[in-house]
Amino acid sequence: MAIEGIADDAYRHHTRGCPFIKAAGEFPDPKSSVRQVINKHRAWFHTELRRLLAEAGRDEVDTKAETLAMLRDALMVGCFLDDPDVTRRTFVRNARWAAGLR
Repeated sequence: MAIEGIADDAYRHHTRGCPFIKAAGEFPDPKSSVRQVINKHRAWFHTELRRLLAEAGRDEVDTKAETLAMLRDALMVGCFLDDPDVTRRTFVRNARWAAGLR
């Protein structure tokens, strides 16, 4: 599972938050072209998480992918608002637990 990779990406490249989350706040209409791009990216990310979980032999991949995506959203915001070191550690610990990677 690429949990550490997700954490590293946010820690190194998204220290000002998630551009998709920020754009969603600026374009709240779900039918806007901006929101369509955001939705496409999020669908891709969920699909990738499900694929990685399935390849790792995990069960309940849909539920685990939803949880991991939500934790990543929190990671992206947390690296911006809070101590990024603490946020990264917290994400990795909880994402590993959610994915069944103890």
